Amino acid sequence: MGWQAPWISISPPIPWARTPRAKRVFLRDIWPTNEEVASTVRAAINRGMFEHVYAHAFDGDKNWQSPAIPTGGIYQWDDTSTYIESAGEGPT
Repeated sequence: MGWQAPWISISPPIPWARTPRAKRVFLRDIWPTNEEVASTVRAAINRGMFEHVYAHAFDGDKNWQSPAIPTGGIYQWDDTSTYIESAGEGPT
């Protein structure tokens, strides 16, 4: 068996779990080894999955691609906004 988290070997039995012969079941009995996890990951995941999902990750949707961009050198505060407010003109 490969390396496993240290707490696996000292964990108490699973209260509701019994073998067909009524033997107590411990987490260490059912926890997969690192090799089993790695083998499953290799069988289930491939490069194409990531390429498909992330090929256009930074493209955004239509709202991201075409926002209204104000012109001018000073931000035009929206007086009706409850999200962001102007700090004012500063000390006078």
